[in-house]
Amino acid sequence: MRAWASLFDEFRGYPRRLWLVCLAAYVTVQIEFALWSLALPALRAEFGLSSGEVGYLTGLTFALGGLLVVGFSVLADRFGRRLMLMVGTLAAAVFSALHVVATGLVALAVVRTCAIGFSGLVFPTTGALVAEEAPARIRGLMVGLLQIAVPIGWLLAAIIGAVVLDDWGWRALFLAAILGLPAALLVRIHVRESPLAQPSDGGTWRLGCLFAAGMWRRTVPLFLAQGCFALAFGGGFILMPLYLHDELGFGPAESGVLVAVANAMGLLGYLATAWVGEFHWTRRNTIAVATFAAAVTFAVFVLFARGHLAVLAAYALLTFFLLGTSAVKFPYIAELYPSELRATGIAFASSLAIHCGLAFGPAIVGSLVDHVGWSQALLLGGAVPLLLASGLFLLLQPLPSGLEMREIESRLRQER
Repeated sequence: MRAWASLFDEFRGYPRRLWLVCLAAYVTVQIEFALWSLALPALRAEFGLSSGEVGYLTGLTFALGGLLVVGFSVLADRFGRRLMLMVGTLAAAVFSALHVVATGLVALAVVRTCAIGFSGLVFPTTGALVAEEAPARIRGLMVGLLQIAVPIGWLLAAIIGAVVLDDWGWRALFLAAILGLPAALLVRIHVRESPLAQPSDGGTWRLGCLFAAGMWRRTVPLFLAQGCFALAFGGGFILMPLYLHDELGFGPAESGVLVAVANAMGLLGYLATAWVGEFHWTRRNTIAVATFAAAVTFAVFVLFARGHLAVLAAYALLTFFLLGTSAVKFPYIAELYPSELRATGIAFASSLAIHCGLAFGPAIVGSLVDHVGWSQALLLGGAVPLLLASGLFLLLQPLPSGLEMREIESRLRQER
């Protein structure tokens, strides 16, 4: 009890206020991501698309949106994380709401791409801000547990979907995007610029710095690992409502409730992996083991889960490991890059890689479904990439937990 009380004592004042505001902003963009996934069955029916065509549409918008994320994040290192977090949260709400009036596929693709680009900006900016303000002893927990925004966002979106989809259709879902407006206001009122931020005039914020001597050994394996991980996430999680509907016969509202319950249970994964990575193992080893476990549970879910209870149990276990890894990756990736490159490094080696994986994942799995069926498509596009990702994470450098950010930067510079 004393240990918990000691940790809670450090989680107070401005760091706590910053964490709560960043969590609120992160939840709003995760709701938007989840709404797209829940809308796919009805959207596919309205436009007369095949599963492969849905995958290509989703993949294209994620790929273009990922390029926007990198560009915006470079600006965050140059002009400040606070400003770009506020811009990203506000613009994501606006472009997400425009899904309601996008009546053609081209218009839908444009607003979707912009929504992804601005939503994705929230990931590197919140990570950099919290990592640079959090007390060293609980930095991993504070940065990592920002990731509970993912299951919270998906849970809230699934509840919205269960209420809205059957009666009002998929477009009405995106009216929930207006939640981003008060979140942007909270950022303006309560968040200050990080004292470690070093706005640049163009010297050190170039993308080429990520591939300098010593730095490329972090950037390349991390990019590939995150890409493989996101390939599985994009092909598995984003298309999950289609799998539940087409293969298992679940209705839209029924699928929404199932996804909501499983993601609520997935919160335990964040807490468990964040705790292990902070106090027991290195973050790198925790990430590798949890990713390997996710690969195994993904295969079990696809091959053996049939019936409501079995699907719920297997999907919850998959969510536990798959989402839980993010609670450790977020602080670890922030620690791998110096302050002048932190937002850019997170955006390129993590966010862009994730968007590329999310781009190819739905396209690959959607195309495979049309040719070999759901089971083989999810195994090839889900379990296999996760196995590759677990090995790639082991190529990265392990870092001890509990060090100040300046001490970590000094140690990494000595080893370059």
